[in-house]
Amino acid sequence: MARMAGSSVGVQDLAQYRCLDSLACSGISRENASSFSFLPAIMRFKKVNVRESLRSSFKDGIFAAFMVGVTDYYATPAALFLGATVQQVGLITALSNLLSSLSQFFSVRVIYWVGGRLKLLVRLVFSQASFLLCIAVLPLLEIAYRVELLLILLILAAVCGGLAGPAWGSLMSDYVPAKKRGRYFGWRSRTVGMVTVGSIVTSGLLLNFFHEISYATGFWIIFSLAAAARFVSAYFISRMDEPPHKKDPASE
Repeated sequence: MARMAGSSVGVQDLAQYRCLDSLACSGISRENASSFSFLPAIMRFKKVNVRESLRSSFKDGIFAAFMVGVTDYYATPAALFLGATVQQVGLITALSNLLSSLSQFFSVRVIYWVGGRLKLLVRLVFSQASFLLCIAVLPLLEIAYRVELLLILLILAAVCGGLAGPAWGSLMSDYVPAKKRGRYFGWRSRTVGMVTVGSIVTSGLLLNFFHEISYATGFWIIFSLAAAARFVSAYFISRMDEPPHKKDPASE
């Protein structure tokens, strides 16, 4: 499951990545644009604002990091609260990680089936947020098979994250020049990592605050916040631009 202040990399550095013509940004001439014939004409010559896309991607990362702090560290406590056995907790961890990894093998096919990396990302992130919202409701329901439902929802959320990973990485590699990636992603990872830590601590404090009232309410709140953060993340992803991406013959 899907992972500024004081930084030397700021708006001035991000300005280096701005490019009004996505073909020029990729070093592709108009004469060679026929290599992108599988794309709609409007996409082949679409203007891409890389600077604004990186800003939106960074904001997406902030809210995604908050979600990760909840889902990665409080899914098991939620399962135990719902009455999961040791074996069921093991299945929740193992199957989520296994199927998330396996789903990446199908990511390229799904991208071309959907019609674009950005379109796929928005749909997957929105779906992931919806699954988290369903998880948030489970502790409040007195129904049978709550643990099994939690397992299914966590697996679906993890698969969404697994499918989204390669598409996101491909987009970011188009935005950031190879020589700048180490510096940019180092700064980004450091920043979103702090948000994840803050999310873990905040969620723990909320659960502790509600333990005398109802742990169910506490889990409902933290997973609802995670779902809300992921919905906001989907919004910022939708504000990004997609540069044309050349189809890899090896994928055929």
